[in-house]
Amino acid sequence: MKKYLFVIVILSSVLSANTSQSECTYLKDISIQAKDLYKKFKDASLAVKLLNDVGYRLNPSEIPTCLTYDEFREIEKTFIFLNAKAKREEPIKNILKYNPNDTYVLKALASLYKERYLDMKPDMPRRELDDRFFALKYYEKYVQNGGSLDAEEKKFVSTRGFKKAKDRWFDMLQIVDVPEQAYKVIYFDKSLDKLIKTETVDIPAINLPDRYFEKVNTHNLKIYWVGDIYIEDTQDSEIYIDASNGSYRVIIDGYEVLNAKHTRQTAYRFTKGKHRIEVEFSNASFRCNFMMSIAKRDNYIKNRLNLKQMIKDEKILFVAIKKASNHYKKVDVHIKDRFNEPIILVLSSAESIHWVIDPGNARISKIFVSSNTLASSVESMIEDSSNPTYNKVYKVQNSSNVYDLDYKCECGKYGVNCYGSKIYDLYRYIYTLFHKELYGYMVGKADIKTSTIHKATNQELKILEQQYKKMHQLKNRCKKMMPKKMDIDDIF
Repeated sequence: MKKYLFVIVILSSVLSANTSQSECTYLKDISIQAKDLYKKFKDASLAVKLLNDVGYRLNPSEIPTCLTYDEFREIEKTFIFLNAKAKREEPIKNILKYNPNDTYVLKALASLYKERYLDMKPDMPRRELDDRFFALKYYEKYVQNGGSLDAEEKKFVSTRGFKKAKDRWFDMLQIVDVPEQAYKVIYFDKSLDKLIKTETVDIPAINLPDRYFEKVNTHNLKIYWVGDIYIEDTQDSEIYIDASNGSYRVIIDGYEVLNAKHTRQTAYRFTKGKHRIEVEFSNASFRCNFMMSIAKRDNYIKNRLNLKQMIKDEKILFVAIKKASNHYKKVDVHIKDRFNEPIILVLSSAESIHWVIDPGNARISKIFVSSNTLASSVESMIEDSSNPTYNKVYKVQNSSNVYDLDYKCECGKYGVNCYGSKIYDLYRYIYTLFHKELYGYMVGKADIKTSTIHKATNQELKILEQQYKKMHQLKNRCKKMMPKKMDIDDIF
């Protein structure tokens, strides 16, 4: 094995258009040895080690003169095959850059993602769930460029990689009427299988902080949502779930899309038309919390630095609360004043919330939604059908955690105890994110149902500045009282 690695180091430094015949012979020999190594030990990662450095030099635009195209292509295919078997997509993607329509490379990537998705264990994180999305993406490109699918691949593509859902609650509950553009929700006691309540709601969401709901212990609560939702255009979406202790299934058009616990998300391509969406949730603690939202896949802002580039001449309005006060997780936001300039609305919360926006006379340019999970959603009363609001809603991970400007902080022997937010400088926080001054804000208490936001007066902005100075003074005062090993910044 050491002999192989020694040869790779030499070749990786000299492989080019002027590579000598003897060096090309080495290259062909190593390709054969790597393939034989895989056949003997069935360990693709071991064989890839042999080709890794050489493979980096496999550039179709610089085929060595000592190799014919067919010889080079055979070496390239070996490299692609072994990396696919080792489930290493990046080296294959690098080759795809030189020829985006290469069917051999496209099929190798599709097969890699498909096998990794099918091998995944239940309740896997986002990366493994995305493998299904990318498998379908590369199969689609493969077919577009003239590739043919075998029977197994055709089935995978036709079912979008999902399996038919078994033992659906839909059949058990004998559902007859399914609402359109809304959800029927059924609450029942899982210990007695007794129907508790039925109603129609906007989204699959529940927030029950108490131990009992309709005289039933929430620990024994099962909830089922079903609705027929119309999608106007085919779109790549992301399904976000925020869930407390408990298990759930998401079923779309009879296929099981998610079967998991806790907070999860997965990619899903909705085709144009009507889709039946079902959610089965079985709670497992006294606190019952669940929310599902669907958003366009490209509406997630991964890098906060991108926020500054998305802002032009808009004014910033900021709303921040902890959670909704009703069990539908719904909060109404009313924009009170008339604004001459376009508005960017920033909605921040600790728990997932379904925001309902009444813009009044304001022109909303964009909406940024930030919470501890990505499950928060936005519904707007804007009636511009040619430019629907959901196209302008962007999700940002992590909450600003600004809930209450009345902090009631105490300074004691072991540090500071604040009954409010860690971020006590709201004005500077907004400027850091957007490079814009705060124009208006509404910072709610812990629980809220309705909020009204308006342009901040000079007096209100002055209060924010006074609050910052007050907290800064308290921080310095407490620092003198703390043990030397404790850092005040860890507390704030």
